Amino acid sequence: MSTFLELCQRVHRYARIGEDAPGTAPVSVAGQEGVLAEIVGWVQDADEDIQLDQDTWRFREAPGAVAVPAGQRDVDLAALILAQDYDELRPYTAQACGRYINRLDVGATVPSSRIWFVPWEDWRGGLYDRGDVTGAPCYYTVQPNGQLRLYPTPATPVTLQFTYQRMVQPLAADGDVSIIPARHHAVIVWRALMYYADTRDGTKEPYQKWERRRKQAMQRLYREELPELSL
Repeated sequence: MSTFLELCQRVHRYARIGEDAPGTAPVSVAGQEGVLAEIVGWVQDADEDIQLDQDTWRFREAPGAVAVPAGQRDVDLAALILAQDYDELRPYTAQACGRYINRLDVGATVPSSRIWFVPWEDWRGGLYDRGDVTGAPCYYTVQPNGQLRLYPTPATPVTLQFTYQRMVQPLAADGDVSIIPARHHAVIVWRALMYYADTRDGTKEPYQKWERRRKQAMQRLYREELPELSL
């Protein structure tokens, strides 16, 4: 595992720029100027670039559960979890049956039933868009504002259980650790070094070397952190 500061120092060791001995700078990510500030920025950009590379990274997935009171059919997951963490819903999938989230009734410790997804285009103005019908929710949609809408409207309190995609988690302080799994942190270093080479003349050869290493590291990350394809 490498902290934000340690990643910057690893980039410094390979890039060999500035007046400090390779790998000894910066001593902090805060308040840097010149080339050391560039290193800090390259590592931040590389980390964010990799987090955004795929929408289905396992390391950006987290379990969630929210309680919904009786009579409430619209659910704002971002407000009920953490606005700085929740990005979007990742429903469970059942082969050939569609997408769903789980419903836990009062007192249940395991899912009581599945709540199946209906696209908003099929939902609005149709059978499901009736707030006067109450019962145990068995369908949901995602509205244009990102909130869920349940059908029927819960007649009793329920808990929704699901997975969600986390927001990109930026590196900011010395001790911050990327959400990219620790065994893959080298890919951040190789990507940051490519940013460095992009800004300097005469770096074609090292750029190509670092790009090869980045591709190898990304292939390992793809194998381990992307879901398997279902046939």
